[in-house]
Amino acid sequence: MRRSFRAVAVLTAVLLSACQPSSPNTAPSTTAGASVARVMVTVPANSFVIGESITSTATSYDATGNVLANRTVTWSSSAPTIATVTSSGTVTGVAVGTSTISATVDGGVTASIAITVIAAPGPCATATAITMNVGEIRTVTAAQRNLLCVAGGAVGADYAISAINLDTGSTTRPITMLAAGTQAVGVPLAPSLSNLLMPTSAENIAEPARVHLQRQRNMRRVLGARMSEGRAVRGSGASSIKGLASTPTVGTIVSLNSNGDGVGGNPCVANASDYHGARVAAVTSRAIVLVDTTAPTGGLTDAELLSISTMFDTLVYDVDVNAFGAPYDADGNGRVVLFFTPSVNALTPATAGYVIGGFFDSRDLYSSAGTNGCAGSNEGEMFYLPVLDPTRKYNSAYTDRTALINTAVNTVAHEFQHLINWSRRLNVTFASYAEEVFLDEGLSHFAEELLYYRVTGFTAGTDINYAKISATATTQSDFLKYQNQNMARLLGFMANPSANSPWADNDSLATRGATWGLLRYMIDQSPLQSTVYTQALVNSNRQGLDNLNYVFGNVFTSPFQAAQSFAMSLLTDGSSVPVATSYAFRSWDLRTIMPREANTPTIYPLNVLSLAPSTARTATMAAGGMAFARFSVGAGGAGSIAFSSLTEALHTPIIVQLVRTR
Repeated sequence: MRRSFRAVAVLTAVLLSACQPSSPNTAPSTTAGASVARVMVTVPANSFVIGESITSTATSYDATGNVLANRTVTWSSSAPTIATVTSSGTVTGVAVGTSTISATVDGGVTASIAITVIAAPGPCATATAITMNVGEIRTVTAAQRNLLCVAGGAVGADYAISAINLDTGSTTRPITMLAAGTQAVGVPLAPSLSNLLMPTSAENIAEPARVHLQRQRNMRRVLGARMSEGRAVRGSGASSIKGLASTPTVGTIVSLNSNGDGVGGNPCVANASDYHGARVAAVTSRAIVLVDTTAPTGGLTDAELLSISTMFDTLVYDVDVNAFGAPYDADGNGRVVLFFTPSVNALTPATAGYVIGGFFDSRDLYSSAGTNGCAGSNEGEMFYLPVLDPTRKYNSAYTDRTALINTAVNTVAHEFQHLINWSRRLNVTFASYAEEVFLDEGLSHFAEELLYYRVTGFTAGTDINYAKISATATTQSDFLKYQNQNMARLLGFMANPSANSPWADNDSLATRGATWGLLRYMIDQSPLQSTVYTQALVNSNRQGLDNLNYVFGNVFTSPFQAAQSFAMSLLTDGSSVPVATSYAFRSWDLRTIMPREANTPTIYPLNVLSLAPSTARTATMAAGGMAFARFSVGAGGAGSIAFSSLTEALHTPIIVQLVRTR
């Protein structure tokens, strides 16, 4: 369970449309006489209304990516009865359905794009349009999913839509919203903010999702289904970390497996070269600090390592144990090992845009002996951290002494939750499987937030805003050290909520942000102390959504209902819209914080579509993905929104909510 950071100063979410032509069918030539190697077709919208015309664009490239101009383009439609296309690329909708528009350049290279033609919604009479109070929220009914009619009232009205795909797994669902009698809303649903930017941080997190998820899956594949075997072995009097006394002497050297990935994707298999000498650098009441003897010279001093160990004792240990429970002390030494090894540094390629911050490996909770053992195990509660690398032997990620110390403390809080979670499932609750990745990571990011409260003295549920976290140099520094990364992850979700999900099986930055946000929202809305819920989630033999459903069953009818309300809170919290308190995000005032995270201090960065009349807007939602839209209806008028899944009725797992915002 690996923690990593983006190696840049500012996390800025940029949304790019793949279908935004800026020129006609040819582009300025950069290479004359070259052969066409690739063609790309773009359209301004992948779905549009019968009778509407759009212009498609074909761009040609040579083998090295240069744009080629003045090429002969031949256009065709796979279904002219659905959509026609002219010789200049103008596509016109004829009937409901899907057609593939193709462009063949110079009689050879062809590229295509699929477009969908939909029917315009029927008219809405003012008498049949629903009326709502400002701040009122309704779930769109089965009948209204085909055609929702809303009234403008005496002075006009603004509305917003939140939709969510309540599927699980990998199923994606499109939602198309086609408006009539509406007006586009261009002003963000947010108060005006100052131009003062949040101080930037070099520690914004970004997960190399594919690599990390593969490692998570390897651990779960090899060890997650062997919980009972692990219990049997560990319960038979296993020793502490190999060769290490319960209270070792500083300077003692033991041999440890430093390779968390193992061999061939199996963390229980190790090569001889994976074993490094590990020197005891510090011992405190709760921790033992070991340093890899192969680390570059000029690293952290023993005094600095002792300070990290002391912070673990005085800050991290109590925060995590109070929230999640104590780790099962299988090795019997009463301490957790913090192993600083260049094997962590080496996980980050020198040219990568991310930095690995450390990891926990569940294999170390298993014995290395016996038929069911894990030969690569170090046999103890421990996690792995990077070493200082002043000469850039591995990369430039860890050359700053102070930054490494700050990073280590936050990483330890994160990884300690993983250790607690797996060890208690293994030896306390006797779960059959490890926790699902999305929830395990969400809880670790929740641990980071709890550490922030412990350091600052701020408390959850107090609607912490930008003014409070930027009041002094200390409050700014504390936020950047301990909580900024959670906000950056949530920003990643808000920037593209349709493609991401709180329960996705991909362990991406945006998934982590969404899961942390959903957990924070659910606990904010729950009547008991947060430790009641976090401990229940960890001390469980259930997994994922089933675990959430069991723990929060007295507060929400299901995690899906909580996610619907969370979506509405992202849309309305902190705005002037007087929604019910059940939609409040009570711990953080996202409306004042998130614009600074996006480096656009006057714009709330939630991606919201604007529904102009007779223009179809489609969002393809991942399982758990969300979509948001806004529109206005004029005074005395009636507007309509037709919902569909392109050419089909709106798919059943999609739930749509409507709120009147003005």
